[in-house]
Amino acid sequence: MAKNNTPKIFQSKLFFVSLLIFSGFILISPLIFRFDPRNVTSLGLLGVALFNFVAAATVFIPVPGYLATGLAGTIYNPILVALASAFGGALGEGVGFAFGYSTEKIANVKERKILKLTANLLHGKYGPVVIILLTFIPNPFFDLLGVAAGISLYPLKKFLILVFLGRLARDIIIATISSKIA
Repeated sequence: MAKNNTPKIFQSKLFFVSLLIFSGFILISPLIFRFDPRNVTSLGLLGVALFNFVAAATVFIPVPGYLATGLAGTIYNPILVALASAFGGALGEGVGFAFGYSTEKIANVKERKILKLTANLLHGKYGPVVIILLTFIPNPFFDLLGVAAGISLYPLKKFLILVFLGRLARDIIIATISSKIA
């Protein structure tokens, strides 16, 4: 029998309730705090990563992260901009994943039909391709897919890598086109 090396704190309901509250707060934070995309360029590549983190981690942010990527692409090296943007965005998607994961660990919501459908889609043969494509194509539904991936207990590391790859491909295109236009 395999030994579980996970510390007990990461297996407790208190941990998952705390994670749910923290990730839920981040998801709605733009309703409380204002984040101006024009400030991105003053922070350099860190600003691009931060803006994309916030845009991906929140449900209600009024400006998509790819606009900051395009703006920064006119100033900085497009490949570096794309890397910073994809890194921040992938980490931001991890917040929705954490929200879904902690929800599953607390409430055991896997039995819902829509979640079963999503789990079958993600864990199936073409799951990685679906995640990369949905990340590549800017759409508001991907945030929900991150939550569903967490609820379906999709492997976090695999999810973040796939999101990073999809965003990197998209962000290279956006930053490169922006650099050529400017």
